[in-house]
Amino acid sequence: MIIGTSHISISTFNIQKDIEKFKKNGFSLTFLDENVENNVEKKHYLNKYTAFHSIAVLSGSSGIDIELVEHHKEKSDTKNRNIDIEFGDGVVKQVEYNVQNLGQSVDFWQNFMGFTSVESGPQYSMLEKKSVFPKWNCRVRLTNTDIDFNEPKLDQKGVTSFAFLTTNLANTMETFRNKYDLFCTEIFQLKVNGKGLEITMLSGPSKEIIELIQVKK
Repeated sequence: MIIGTSHISISTFNIQKDIEKFKKNGFSLTFLDENVENNVEKKHYLNKYTAFHSIAVLSGSSGIDIELVEHHKEKSDTKNRNIDIEFGDGVVKQVEYNVQNLGQSVDFWQNFMGFTSVESGPQYSMLEKKSVFPKWNCRVRLTNTDIDFNEPKLDQKGVTSFAFLTTNLANTMETFRNKYDLFCTEIFQLKVNGKGLEITMLSGPSKEIIELIQVKK
């Protein structure tokens, strides 16, 4: 079961510089973990796999966290065209996706991700996920587009993926495989900021990169 939002990921080629940029825009640094071992399961979602990467998490005045990930320092101007963020004053107001089939994407975000539709029109849908912890709440806007885009990658410029917390990752992924003929990694392990995590990454129907996380006890 997906219980809430963990963070939205942004690829950076200079993690220290971007930490300072977000701090000036109302976010505070929660932690910086450099040279974290990178799991080979993520190769599918990378242009260039590196054995180690650096991770910083920043919190806003409310709402979901931002994760900065530095896979390498070789700057790329190529961005993922299917995802963006609308920022408020020190907060992530909503995550925005361009989707190529609005009906399929709404079904995925409602019936698998656990979102509720709060507003919709012929070419868009606004969805929210509510949690017992307000910080885990988030809003997603899906906008229909006729534009095709390349497979998103985690080491391209800007916003890359959306991460969620689950209470039973194995069961959640069994549901995913039974419901959808879409790509997903095997469950892998990572240690970030002293915490052991079980993680999988999967692709939504409009090439959304979704990260699911279970914190190990």
